[in-house]
Amino acid sequence: MRNFFGEIESLKKQVEEDFDYYNTRQSMIYKRIKLLQGRDLTEENAAELEQMLKAKREVKERVMQLLPLRDMFKHEWTDVCDRLKNAEENRKRIQDELRQARLLEKEVV
Repeated sequence: MRNFFGEIESLKKQVEEDFDYYNTRQSMIYKRIKLLQGRDLTEENAAELEQMLKAKREVKERVMQLLPLRDMFKHEWTDVCDRLKNAEENRKRIQDELRQARLLEKEVV
């Protein structure tokens, strides 16, 4: 059986890393835009400001795509882990009960 938990854990880590990267990049872009807006509007500054505004839109779109996944992992992942732990404990308990039942069956026969 595939280890879905391991694959999802890997995906969780990747989503968190991507979100942090884009969130940091977004912050840097906002700072640069603010700096450019404080300067005189020259042709060079206008061109860079236009590039920064385009980058801001692209990064914001990516952050908005990652946000629901990041929130799911951040707020619901603990519950998922607890449920998986309980399922594993139940699986082990059932296996132990089956072993004990087989042993009793052998003793009776």
